[in-house]
Order: sequence, then structure tokens, then C-alpha cells
Amino acid sequence: MIIEVGLCQNTVKFWQIMGIIITIAKIIVPLVIIISGIIPVYNILLNGNPEEAKKGIKALIKKMIAGVLIFYIPSLINTTIKIFVNNNLVSKDTAICSSCLNSPTKNNCLNYIQNFNKLEKKEIEEFEQQETISGSIETSDLENSQRNNSSSISNNNPNSNYNTPSNSTFNLEHAIKVHDNIHRSANGNLKWQGKTINHKGGTIGAYTEVINIFNEKDYRIYEIYNTLVKAHPELKTSHNEPYQYNDMNSLYNFSVSYAPSNIDEVNKALQAGKLVQLQVHSNKWRNEKGNLVSWPGYHTGLIFYFDGTYYHMKAAGKIDQSNAIYTDKQLIEWIGGTSKKLIIYTKN
Repeated sequence: MIIEVGLCQNTVKFWQIMGIIITIAKIIVPLVIIISGIIPVYNILLNGNPEEAKKGIKALIKKMIAGVLIFYIPSLINTTIKIFVNNNLVSKDTAICSSCLNSPTKNNCLNYIQNFNKLEKKEIEEFEQQETISGSIETSDLENSQRNNSSSISNNNPNSNYNTPSNSTFNLEHAIKVHDNIHRSANGNLKWQGKTINHKGGTIGAYTEVINIFNEKDYRIYEIYNTLVKAHPELKTSHNEPYQYNDMNSLYNFSVSYAPSNIDEVNKALQAGKLVQLQVHSNKWRNEKGNLVSWPGYHTGLIFYFDGTYYHMKAAGKIDQSNAIYTDKQLIEWIGGTSKKLIIYTKN
């Protein structure tokens, strides 16, 4: 399970180090300013030159003001975060920044550092335990679950047509059923983009779905991961995305292009039998019944089919959707005003 975090919460150790540096500076800088300012003034007063004394005192006052300003650095940083960080994250973020900048060795800051990793590990374990109970099922159970999923959507939308359209480039029935999740135990802890798939696996999750849909396979994410990192080990540490590698795309029989993020481009791609991937910062995600599902933050969805009424989307993250549905209005809301491009997959 991905824990939604903001700027400070995701870099809490950095803010502790900054807090230690600022604390040391608060002690050293005023002392240096006072010593470097008083000695010249003292010498001027001894020499009895009133004009020079006035200049020396003015210089000392300026240095003391500069020394006082260092005590306002934490407040300045917090104000900057409020301006640039998403409003939903500000309240909890500024609390973390303030604690670690003002008191880097006190309990509040240390607890943030110690408890965050524990909480994250605990929630991932809880997710995997739930998945073992409800999601780790045998092939026969999986088929029953997926049939029920398709049936429930049909009941919600009696006019939906699940027959493969004439321009389709893939088996629609298979595309609806096939799915994996980045947080499954075999996937989540694999090193990926400087972190793990648990943290940053949205794109490899979507990439795996594309491979499975176009090739009518049922690969697990870890299987695709092993192939990717064997050819491109830098994916473990760099911020490159799997779809940026043409050799991998060719291996799995598709090509990639890009388009502006709007519903017209989505429609154009789907009508041509293509698949559409987009990463959005949105909390407008839907489930298999079209109901809103809370999932704030940056996440990736794969739009794979339009049935005439609903757009069908997969998400391999926490909400674990293999066949969520959106109306055109709901999809526009989901896209929002993102500046990111649509990733268009075309079967070779």
C-alpha cells in the first residue's frame, strides 16, 4: 500500500539535517557577529574618534540584525512550502518541517523519522495479508471473480457492449480479466527508480497490463521487471520509464507515441484499438461501479476500452482496479489540468 506523503514527510531526514545545521548556525553566527563587531567598536572608542565610533556602532547593529534573521529561516521555509506544496498536504507537511527544523533532536522529529517507516511497513504488510485472504486466489477462483466483475458492470450498464469491436487489436474478454497489483509480495519490494515498486510502480504496473493485453498473456509484474532490469539495470536507480525503451517495446510487439492529455486524443486512440496510459494528480478515481474511490496523489491509470457509454480503466496500485468505469464527464474530471502527456501504445 502506498502511503500518501507530501514534500516534508517524504524527506523527513533531510529536514532533520537542515534543522541541525540551522541550530548550530543559531549559536555560532551570533557569537561571530558580536565578537567581530564589538572589537572594532571597542578599539574606536579607545581612540576617542566619535565619527568612527558612530560608523562602527551602525555596522554592529546591521550585523546583529543579520544574525537575528537566521532565527526566522524555519518560518521562511514553512511559508515557501505552503505556497508550492499541494494544499491537501500542507497541514501535515508543515508540522513535520517545523518539528525537525526547530528541534531536530527532540522527540517529535525523531518520532516522525522512526514511525514513518514502521507505519509504511505495517500498512504494506496489512495490505498483503488482506490480499492473501481475498486477492491471492487460484486460477479457477480468479476466473469466477473476473466473470462476476464483468457481470456487475453489465448490470450497471445494460446497454454496454462487451463484444470485441471490429477495429480492436486485442481480445477484449482477456483484456477485461487480466490484472496484477504492484503491492503483491512478489512485486512490491523490488528495487525500482531509486525506491521500490511499492513506492513508484504505477508505470510498470500499467506497462505490464499493456503487454498482457496486446499479447494475450498473464505475466506478473515481477516477471516483466526481471526482463526489464536484465536489459536495463539502470531502471533500478534512474527515473527512466519502461515505455522509453524501444527495444523493450519491440520485444513485446508494440510501439509508443505521445499526445496531449484530453478526451479527444483518448477517443482517437481507443477507436484505433490503441491503449492509453496517463499519470495524474487527482482524487477523481472510480471503481467497477463508477463510484468515486479516494486515492489522492500521483498515480497511473491505463484506459483500454470505450463501450459507447463508459471508458474502462485499469490501475495496478492501492485501489487495485482491473476494470473501473468512467463516463466522458468523469474521465475529463479525472484528467484534470495535467501537463503530462498521454502515453499511447500501438500494437505492431
